[in-house]
Amino acid sequence: MEKLSSTRVCLLSLLFLLVSGFNTIQLAQKEELEKNISKALLKEVKCKNIIAKVALDAADSKKFSNLTIRFEEAEIGGIKADFITIQLKQAIIDNQMLKKSTKFRLISSSERKVNILLSAKSLQNYLFLKAKEFGKKNVNIKLKFSPPYIECFYDVPKDEISSESIGLLSKFIPGDKLEGYAAFTFTIKNNELSAHSSKVILNHFLLPAPILKIFENRFNPFENIPTLDLIQYKVNKINVQSKYLLLSN
Repeated sequence: MEKLSSTRVCLLSLLFLLVSGFNTIQLAQKEELEKNISKALLKEVKCKNIIAKVALDAADSKKFSNLTIRFEEAEIGGIKADFITIQLKQAIIDNQMLKKSTKFRLISSSERKVNILLSAKSLQNYLFLKAKEFGKKNVNIKLKFSPPYIECFYDVPKDEISSESIGLLSKFIPGDKLEGYAAFTFTIKNNELSAHSSKVILNHFLLPAPILKIFENRFNPFENIPTLDLIQYKVNKINVQSKYLLLSN
């Protein structure tokens, strides 16, 4: 009886070692795969850092039950997103391409979830670059997130505004500049971003709703949020948080 018990202990110990060894190998393969995906994406996407996490599909070695990729400071169009997180369910990638040439190619996925976080600083930088792009100088804008609004404090020289806009606002501009406060809400549909003014104070005048409507109709949507070339997605939801503007699908 004692001999049988010792044999059972030895078998269990051997089984434990085999399983532990298999798990260690599998973990090493998983970590190598995550490293290669991150490395491949860094060659294609302009950003500060990329972290990929995979969960292997037990039934099909060619699939990931879950593939999550986080991009830090990724450039999407004229906006630098603080973070972009993409979660892919039942993802299939080109493993041969990844191994041979360190290139990432997504073949298919059953579901794609995306979250894009934009800080007030990233939006301010975007507006500064837009002003520079159109040759505008001395444009000062400061943004603050106050859910559900984005608050804007601005100071803009009169001669940097188009004559058409000045014509609409002339009686609210007694001097040579436009300064004041605005509260906005944002909407997004199929990656197209629009702004809606709930309150705009210009040189101590509260702008009438009909004038705000004219500007909304004229300039919206004001930006398209492009997708990453390697992973396509549609963004249709937006949420103002205390520190970030959250775009999602």
